Amino acid sequence: MVSLFDGPVVAIGNNFEQFAERFNFIEQVPNEAIIDEMILSNNEAQQLTFTAQYVLNIKLLEDYESENLLIGKKDQAEFPLFIRQETDYYFASTVLKPPFSIPFAELLHDVFKEEHKATYTGYIRLEDIHPLVNPDYLMEIAKVLQEKDIPYMMAVIPVYTNPETKKTISFF
Repeated sequence: MVSLFDGPVVAIGNNFEQFAERFNFIEQVPNEAIIDEMILSNNEAQQLTFTAQYVLNIKLLEDYESENLLIGKKDQAEFPLFIRQETDYYFASTVLKPPFSIPFAELLHDVFKEEHKATYTGYIRLEDIHPLVNPDYLMEIAKVLQEKDIPYMMAVIPVYTNPETKKTISFF
């Protein structure tokens, strides 16, 4: 079924050779590679540095005009991580959690031909809001954040228990 599908196909991790007719532009190298940096090839300013991680070590075969969309690095060594050959894509990791999830998700826009605004929203988290917190002070903080267009979340603890007296106070 994969061979007959005429849309984009993304292979992730091991066993891509089972689809040799679609993924014949890459070859797995016996040893894993270690990387501690990823760079989007179309924007070298977008790089991500992290604790060293293992990835599958592959090489791009020269007979094809494949494009390396994501490069993994360790010191001076570079490794292809997300490769495109026409409508087929390969991701050289079995891990889809951070730090890999961020560039992987970014490159899915390329796979699905979806334009998107490159924004990365961060939130300030106001924590430990319990019944004894001064609501006026909390409202002042919220107004300042809203005026500056800073997104925020609030972590509310609906019942407060005094650790010494064991007396409980709730919002209810």
